[in-house]
Amino acid sequence: MALGLIGIFAPRRAARSIGTRNHPLLFRLIGLRELASGFGILTERTPARSGWLWSRVGGDAVDLTLLGTAFTQSGSRRDRLGVATGAVAGVAILDTLGALLNMEGRPIHAIRSITVNREPKELYEAWRNLSNLPNFMTNIQSVTPIDNIHSHWVAQSPVGTQVEWDSEITEDVPNERIAWRTTQDAEVSHAGSVQFIPASGGRGTVVQVTLDYIPPAGRLGKIGAKVASIFGRAPEQQMEADLHRFEQWIETGFVTTTQGQPMGGARSLASAITLEANR
Repeated sequence: MALGLIGIFAPRRAARSIGTRNHPLLFRLIGLRELASGFGILTERTPARSGWLWSRVGGDAVDLTLLGTAFTQSGSRRDRLGVATGAVAGVAILDTLGALLNMEGRPIHAIRSITVNREPKELYEAWRNLSNLPNFMTNIQSVTPIDNIHSHWVAQSPVGTQVEWDSEITEDVPNERIAWRTTQDAEVSHAGSVQFIPASGGRGTVVQVTLDYIPPAGRLGKIGAKVASIFGRAPEQQMEADLHRFEQWIETGFVTTTQGQPMGGARSLASAITLEANR
């Protein structure tokens, strides 16, 4: 917050101290961002969940980009820019670790939906046949039914390792709803549901997916897997991507790929789970 005040009220001094040309408006905007983040972190009881800690991580990325641009400008002091860049990079690492530490053990609740131009019965049957799920869920390699309720899942995480778990269906309402949860020995406990709701005006079916899971706490030895998730998507975005693939698969019979595979290059909701399991 002190840096924010300097950026707002003394932009010329701030520019001179880091060895770049004076950009009053830019420095004041950066200062306002720092004040907002600091105020949000200090006043929010659960800053990691509200996003304030992650806003600092994003701000650090912006600052590093701006410093990189400043190196190409005439009149810049590269020696001072180098020191400033190193300092911001160090702060970025600390901010990232702080945000990740505050995420540990906090429940994740995500909901996403999409309207598909098919009847609920068809969509329910496609989803209930669990072997279909790898067709549109990125990183899910296979789902093998054990019996009518239990199944064995194999996933490939974004960091290249394989994760397996068993799951059980806890609710099965034909053409309406399927709910599941992992068994007790699963590496990462999670539960979810998918609902098939007739859209208004006979315009297909609203497919709504809900996921709940708690990232395990206290295992910082494999922090790299968490850091990798920064460059991925938020759970809601991952769910949305998978739902779009489901829509494409159910309506056309295939999913457009960027890597020669049905899942393509995007990360899925399963990525969040497999990343946590590999910690």
